[in-house]
Amino acid sequence: MDALTTLVIFLFYLISILRICSAVDTITVNQLIRDGQTITSAGGSFELGFFNPGSSKNRYLGIWYKKVATGTVVWVANREIPLTDSSGVLTVTDQGTLAILNRTNSIIWSSNPSRSAQNPNVQLLGSGNLVMKNGNDSDPENFLWQSFDYPGNTLLRGMKLGRDKVTGLDRYLSSWKSSDDPSKGNFTYKLDPGGHPQLFVTNGLAVKFSSGPWNGFFPKFQSYWDKGDWSSGCVRNASLGCHNGDGFVKHTGLKLPDTQKSWSNESMNLKECSSMCLRNCSCTAYANSDIRGGGSGCLLWFGDLIDIREFHETGQVLYVRMAASELDAFARINSSKRRLAIISSVSTIGIILLSIVLTCILKKKKQLKRKGVLKVSFLLPMVPCSGYMSPEYAIAGLYSTKSNVFSFGVSVLEMSGKRNREFYNPNYYINLLGYAWTLYMEGRSLELIDASMGDTCNLSEVLRSIHVGLLCVQRSPDDRPSMSSVILMLGSEGALPQPKRPGFFCETPMPEANSNPDASSFSGNEGHDAILEV
Repeated sequence: MDALTTLVIFLFYLISILRICSAVDTITVNQLIRDGQTITSAGGSFELGFFNPGSSKNRYLGIWYKKVATGTVVWVANREIPLTDSSGVLTVTDQGTLAILNRTNSIIWSSNPSRSAQNPNVQLLGSGNLVMKNGNDSDPENFLWQSFDYPGNTLLRGMKLGRDKVTGLDRYLSSWKSSDDPSKGNFTYKLDPGGHPQLFVTNGLAVKFSSGPWNGFFPKFQSYWDKGDWSSGCVRNASLGCHNGDGFVKHTGLKLPDTQKSWSNESMNLKECSSMCLRNCSCTAYANSDIRGGGSGCLLWFGDLIDIREFHETGQVLYVRMAASELDAFARINSSKRRLAIISSVSTIGIILLSIVLTCILKKKKQLKRKGVLKVSFLLPMVPCSGYMSPEYAIAGLYSTKSNVFSFGVSVLEMSGKRNREFYNPNYYINLLGYAWTLYMEGRSLELIDASMGDTCNLSEVLRSIHVGLLCVQRSPDDRPSMSSVILMLGSEGALPQPKRPGFFCETPMPEANSNPDASSFSGNEGHDAILEV
């Protein structure tokens, strides 16, 4: 009888081991998971068991990726109290508690169920969440306990961060002390309930990150910013005057500032929000508190605006309070931008019309050539070094999309306030293209800009436009960018290639530059008919 009992116990133990090794995802009451044994989530994405981190000999119960990033630990149970050997055991009690026992069967870590248990069991879900539940009840609202409420250093899909106002549970991420020690390190990532809720990264008590670095009007200490240290913040160009003409400037695509010193009202609209902020001399900015459905609610900031970052695709709109003098400056900049947009639009239309004319000329040439007579009526300027015509078309009649790019480049350079065909400079026997390129090569491109435009232009944008214009008017069509590239270059801030010498670069007076004695009969303002018998 004793032998039979021993055999039954052995078989039961063997079946238990085989069941665990067959990648089951559930642990029932009084079932043991020993060091070296694991359970795997349905689908095989996550695995739970004992492990030692890095070069440490300590043992911990954890969950790690099994398929992708194999072995990467995403959650640790006993991160503050490690096992010193491989004697650890995981078990589920009939009270619904998950416990880790050491060599002496002492509990070194346990879960804290939120309610009484009935037929409890633990399951490792496909999301990586380890949950204690009653029987087959898979409703998350009824879980007795779940690892997602106690995150470690990894935020998995489905986890929540923040404080539960009912239970007081505070969910946040915390770093490991080191790759060998998963106990809580100095860094945390948590939701700060003060003011309008926001996420903080802290190093001890010091706030290091709030979804963006410091940003503002101009650096308080430029030397620190040059070294990558933005902690000193920024200061205003002009102090606010409260009721002396202050207004707001709209900024788009931003991560909103730190909200510790903010106030919100969900029932107000944006107009009411603006009015309230303007009446309060301490209010420095406002925005919608809810961006859904086109925006609603009111969010006001008081004092310094801290931690702003540009999020071009997902950012929000922020209205920043500015002094009256600063509002005038912003108005001039916006006016300059509108003028740039208008000139660009006009230039583009001009290019389209020029393309139509040139296309018609080419078709006419082909028709006349088939008839035996080639008659070319040039209704556009034919004098080299003037006008908008590309050199390859003016000289050899070769036309392509790069001819349009050349014409566009001339238009861009003419935004300086000078016309290519009418350009004259007593110190240079060159046209506008040559003059612009010479100034660029000497680092004096600003001299190309008309003096009357200096106070109304964004100089960095104008200099970039000149650079792009010179790329468009390069002599060889192969060197010129495509029109799509031009649009990208004008709308970005990346590095630009070095432009080569432009087409029609004449360094002597125009009459002396033409070796063709008949060239003097061509006029920039008159058409010329040439009849060639073929």
